Amino acid sequence: EAKKFGEARDATVIAEASAIEYDLRHASFFAALRQCLSDLLCAVGIPADSPRRIEAALRHGLDTAVDVGHCYLPAAELAQRTLSLLGALPQGASEADSNLPAPPPLPPHAVEDALEALIHRAEVLREDGCVYSARMHAIEVELCREVQRLASAQRRRVPRIDAAKVPFALAPLQSQALVEVERSPFSILTGGPGTGKTTIVRALVSASGQSGLDVRLVAPTGRAAKRLSEATSHSASTVHRLLELRPGADEPQRRTQLETD
Repeated sequence: EAKKFGEARDATVIAEASAIEYDLRHASFFAALRQCLSDLLCAVGIPADSPRRIEAALRHGLDTAVDVGHCYLPAAELAQRTLSLLGALPQGASEADSNLPAPPPLPPHAVEDALEALIHRAEVLREDGCVYSARMHAIEVELCREVQRLASAQRRRVPRIDAAKVPFALAPLQSQALVEVERSPFSILTGGPGTGKTTIVRALVSASGQSGLDVRLVAPTGRAAKRLSEATSHSASTVHRLLELRPGADEPQRRTQLETD
């Protein structure tokens, strides 16, 4: 019977089925459907304690973390998510849910063994107690290299920022941030909503204009670019438009040099 499914038993299908299980486990009907999916996997030779199924759940845990903005998960949290995905009933489950057959307990260290298998195949990496997908780890490493390169770069022209000439009032920390931008060739401005990030950008654009520097403003989305342009009274574009990146286009067609300060 298992042979009829062929490639349907690969890790992608397991991950998709596990994802459906995870999304549908909040009501009695969906809990029953989740059990049906689990039974289907067992019918094609993939029981609840199958290493392949545990590995797929680990991958899915990392993928869903990326979807909400995380580059990695602490190993303990990833293990907890994996166990939940593989059959632990949600807190507050109804009595109807509890009537379903309980999944067999996983062998001790089953999740850890599956994680080690993924690490051995270089699909994931564990670093300082945190687990990354190989792709996200490579992106993080490359990003760090680029930050180091930019932070040590020599600027052709440095904006001379005089807070007294900025046409609106600045708080002390905002003035300090502008000084840091003048000192460093690479800066990251962080802060929650309402902490003055936009005001600092406005001041920087104004000061750079007074110094005769060419400024390019970019944002991830068209809506964000429009908001940035409105806030600074300076044109802004998306990153893709500035770099002339076109989905599906050949790599050589992208811009690699920008004539700007």
